[in-house]
Amino acid sequence: MKICFICNEYPPGPHGGIGTSTQVLARALVERGHIVRVVGVYKSDYPSPDFENDQGVQVWRLRQNSLPKLGWLLDRMRLFFLIRKLSRRGEIDIVEAPDYQGWTAYWGKLPIPICVRLHGSGTIIKHMLKRQKETLSTELEKAALKRADVHVGISSYILKTTQEIFGIRFNDQVVIHHPVVVPFSLDDYARRKKNVVVFAGTLNENKGILSLIDAWVRVTRELPNSELHLYGKDGLLNDGKSAQKMIVQKIAKQEIVNVFLHGHVAKDEIYMAFSNARLSVFPSFIEGLSLVTLESMASGCPTIFTVRASGPEIIFDGEDGVLVNPSRPDEIAEQILRLLKDDMLAQRIGRNGRQKILTGFSVEKLTTLNEIFFQRAIQNFYESTNQRVMS
Repeated sequence: MKICFICNEYPPGPHGGIGTSTQVLARALVERGHIVRVVGVYKSDYPSPDFENDQGVQVWRLRQNSLPKLGWLLDRMRLFFLIRKLSRRGEIDIVEAPDYQGWTAYWGKLPIPICVRLHGSGTIIKHMLKRQKETLSTELEKAALKRADVHVGISSYILKTTQEIFGIRFNDQVVIHHPVVVPFSLDDYARRKKNVVVFAGTLNENKGILSLIDAWVRVTRELPNSELHLYGKDGLLNDGKSAQKMIVQKIAKQEIVNVFLHGHVAKDEIYMAFSNARLSVFPSFIEGLSLVTLESMASGCPTIFTVRASGPEIIFDGEDGVLVNPSRPDEIAEQILRLLKDDMLAQRIGRNGRQKILTGFSVEKLTTLNEIFFQRAIQNFYESTNQRVMS
């Protein structure tokens, strides 16, 4: 197959879960013999080249238009015309875009199917955080969902929530989780640093980072030598201010100790942190699936996740991970302390979490599911098109 992904955060520049999951799947599909392109719109200073070959994946980065008012519209038109040209030439069989920001909204007729993968739209995030929705953004995301020929959710939670919030009923109820690269992991749990706790992800409110900082006050009160290491790019709070600055201010005001901010780092460094840490914690308010949580579990790192959203879909509480209420810092602190103090519990949860990823979320298994999904989407599209022509 000839597959094209639309992605505006393809690594190695600053990226989130969409960028990571797109890269993992794209590379895996190339290894299976498929032709894969990735096209997206990027800021002029995004620290990656306009074109690169990433392990066989052909990556194009279109730079944003500099016009202050209509630049965003011209960017979308430029992207559509490129996809239309590639599809008419027979260079791509299917194009996939994320639901976030609705990049395929109002696209014209194409000779190939459009797939929208539901990661969690901006509208859903604002709805869950009870923020005022942006009318244009919501309209674009809804239009993109309606324009798509097929949909696939990264979790049952995000598939159901998307339909409820946008008032759309999808005929295709397909769920395919993120594929996870499972690193080699020693079975010797004693090698882990017993006092180190890791968080990875964008520093913003929906990831529960402020609740985690509040919880850390109690953790260090009981175990003063404990260390909290934060990996991830800076994000914005509800008031538009820097989350990282707020964290620094909280640390100084409450005299919180042993919190280390590492910023955005390479994926290998994240995996190394998971492989060496006693535990990881992700007390998110909203998560379509959370690739970083899966990566932590894949590394054998005992993982604390959220009881909300897709948390129960990933983790069986107390067996292969721990679920906490992100609104309750005391509960977060209690579970962190529990895993820091109980060697046997931490070891059991770490091993069970890794085994769950090996059996249910591996790249090998989920790449096959994606292949089947794309093949069916292409076949159904052409059959439907031929039927319309004959009628």
